[in-house]
Amino acid sequence: MSADPDKLNELAFEWGYDIVSFDSAPQGARIFLGSEELGVAPFSCPLKAGVMTVRAFMPDLDEIQREITVTPGFKGRVVFQFDYGLIEVESEPPGATIIGPDGSPLKVGGDAGMNQNLLTPAQILRRPGPVQLRLEKKGYQSVTISDSLRAQRMLKLKATLERE
Repeated sequence: MSADPDKLNELAFEWGYDIVSFDSAPQGARIFLGSEELGVAPFSCPLKAGVMTVRAFMPDLDEIQREITVTPGFKGRVVFQFDYGLIEVESEPPGATIIGPDGSPLKVGGDAGMNQNLLTPAQILRRPGPVQLRLEKKGYQSVTISDSLRAQRMLKLKATLERE
């Protein structure tokens, strides 16, 4: 048995709920309503009619808050646009550990990721601004690479590691 979409909308209106779609750029932000995680963008979910503050969180980027008003028939789409750039890091030879400015290895999946070191080649989402990374690989001299990352741009960093 299949449901008639128009009837579902009528039910949603009666109960004071409607479907809200969430997305983020880049995709993958965790979306919260209060302390409750609603999902990982992109997704859609029913929300009760009213005014509410939703938050989007992405590791290594600033949290974004937005007030939304859900009304019957809302059918809204909320997009969180993060201020970020993409760093593409390569090394010759590949497989170097990427060390952040605080002296610790960057992890796969960012701060909230797995406990596995990030190795070259890799792509890293970051806030715009100065970038300084160190590349380390056993049997090679470490190399520091730096530049400035602009918003909504890709920065390509490449280094050749010399044998010890």
